[in-house]
Amino acid sequence: MTIPWILFGLLVFCFNFFRDPVRNMPEGENMILAPADGKIVKITDVNDPDVGVAQLVSIFLNVFNVHANRMPIDGTFTDIKYKKGKF
Repeated sequence: MTIPWILFGLLVFCFNFFRDPVRNMPEGENMILAPADGKIVKITDVNDPDVGVAQLVSIFLNVFNVHANRMPIDGTFTDIKYKKGKF
């Protein structure tokens, strides 16, 4: 009886972790929304070799935050690079 409850708990955790709720986004020009739920831990100016001078905004997501990243402004991705984190 214990194994089914453990599996059920794991299933509930996965559904909660990977949920993607509908967002009501405000509309308007010259507006940038956060791309993810979480806590902003750093905002700094960087000189990136690919894009030049830019601002880096780091957002920490804990296990209770929605783990879905959104595109906060109109535009098109021209490149995507993965940078391995600590976890």
